[in-house]
Amino acid sequence: MKKGLLVLVLLSLLFVTHADAQAKNGISFKGLLLDYQTFNDGDIGDFTSYHPGFEVGFHRFFTPNLSVNVPLVVGTVQSHNRVINLNDPFHKRIIALDAKVNYEFLDRTSKIRPYVLAGVGGVYEDVGDTNVQIPIGLGIKFKVNPRAYVNFQTEYRKSLSDDRDNFHHGLGFIYMLGKADMEQEEEMMEEEEMSKIDSDGDGLTDDVDLCPQTAGPEELNGCPDTDADGVPDYEDRCPQTAGPVESRGCPDSDGDGVSDNDDECPNMAGSISNNGCPDEDDRDGDGIRDAIDDCPDQAGPVSNRGCPTDVSTTDDRDGDGVPDARDRCPDQSGSAATNGCPDTDGDGVGDPDDQCPRTAGTIANNGCPETGDRDNDGILDASDSCPDEFGSSATGGCPDTDGDGIANIDDRCPNEAGPAAYNGCPDSDGDGIPNDRDNCPNIAGTVDNNGCPSTSTQPNVVTTPQPSTTQPSTTQPTYSQPVGGDGYITIEEANILEIAMRAIQFESSRDVITRESYQYLNSIADLMTRYNNYKLVISGHTDSTGPADTNLFLSRNRAQACYEYLISRGLDSSRMDYEGYGETQPISDNATLRGRRLNRRVEFVMERIQ
Repeated sequence: MKKGLLVLVLLSLLFVTHADAQAKNGISFKGLLLDYQTFNDGDIGDFTSYHPGFEVGFHRFFTPNLSVNVPLVVGTVQSHNRVINLNDPFHKRIIALDAKVNYEFLDRTSKIRPYVLAGVGGVYEDVGDTNVQIPIGLGIKFKVNPRAYVNFQTEYRKSLSDDRDNFHHGLGFIYMLGKADMEQEEEMMEEEEMSKIDSDGDGLTDDVDLCPQTAGPEELNGCPDTDADGVPDYEDRCPQTAGPVESRGCPDSDGDGVSDNDDECPNMAGSISNNGCPDEDDRDGDGIRDAIDDCPDQAGPVSNRGCPTDVSTTDDRDGDGVPDARDRCPDQSGSAATNGCPDTDGDGVGDPDDQCPRTAGTIANNGCPETGDRDNDGILDASDSCPDEFGSSATGGCPDTDGDGIANIDDRCPNEAGPAAYNGCPDSDGDGIPNDRDNCPNIAGTVDNNGCPSTSTQPNVVTTPQPSTTQPSTTQPTYSQPVGGDGYITIEEANILEIAMRAIQFESSRDVITRESYQYLNSIADLMTRYNNYKLVISGHTDSTGPADTNLFLSRNRAQACYEYLISRGLDSSRMDYEGYGETQPISDNATLRGRRLNRRVEFVMERIQ
């Protein structure tokens, strides 16, 4: 029997040494109460007969829920016959080594994880025979942090020798090893929490929202654009004044590629190398640009502001207080602010430069008034898609009655919130057909019967047809192409496959399809049933997180799960193929949370059979 215990020890060590390096490892320490007297005519309530022990164990996780535990136990036990003499055969020391399988019921993100265990072990007694015992039991783990758990465990141990059945009760802790695995788990938990939060309520969850605390439109990744120029405020050098993307949101009045805030000649086109002023702006060749030369047609030194030293800088023919040498309009009274030129409309732009000299405007708009804001929604009419209706920048200045992020003018159901995939309409019965095209919006149906169940009679439910549709005949579906035979699927029907790719979900790190995804697979099954001259190719894909071979295996299993579900819906397996490609065909950047989410997908392609 002692040789058998030695063999069990060696096998356990070999198992631990050669286990998959990618599995999660852990060590545990536990204080024990050993009860050998209850099953030997003792009393389970006689706690004075319980004796202490200590356990140290190694854990190996093969899946998030399944692990193997190899514990070593050292302790002292006593049978129900209580004696004083320590040399009595009923008072002995034991050493036990087990191999147990643990199954935990909840996922790894749970704070509390109950589990069951079973296994086999050998027990050496310093007085008596070595014997084999079979432990079964229950336990519970309490997460302290992503690496550490406190756990309580109790187990009944059936001995293959007489008078050796016993209980072990223990309290201790487990510490998980493997830095990379734990960081991956923490990231998974963080992504799962972030994917549920939309702090600013703009329709984008915080994990994909570049400005999670400030509402903004989806096309700008959730960031605000105060001046509605298509440049988000955090990149806009002029966030209160609309300007082109090329000049980072600042206006460029003269269109020379230098934004007004950097342009020394904002109303005269120039070159970038000359700070927006014309390269030929030194007419007198004195090295002083005309824009700052008081005598642009007469050469002079810098000390005399570009005027020759023999020319007076005090002559003022028009008497406006601006010396003729610096007066752009020396024969017309003006002000120093407009370089001596008149400003008829008083808007700060001299008449020679004012494109609207009799109507006050802004300097940025060359003296012309900015476009108004008739609906007072903070969006100038020139940029407002609905200038007479109050709206928000997220919807281009148009109202959004149902608050689904789609402007009423683009929303086919403006009074009912719905996703963009359905043009703002809901899908009340979850059959993949939005209410505006569903003749039975409260009863799941098929595409070929316009959202109603495929039966020979109308359902016994009263529905309200949408204004944009006509109630179809129950015997003649309304499709632009014929069904079955040699027909071609329509673009509208092909969209079902695109929606399914984005919508079908699986349980985390598994190939189990969520119940919410069945409706999309049902729509694909209905489509394949109508068009028997097509075959379906299913391909699974993952992001780059984790080992490549594991990702390849998972992607194939997820594609196969969809394949098997469609077979259960009556499709012929000969009309379908499936394959997994793992992380080899990304459609977005795996370096971002959003990119990894998009790369985790199952694609469906219908190929016409020649």
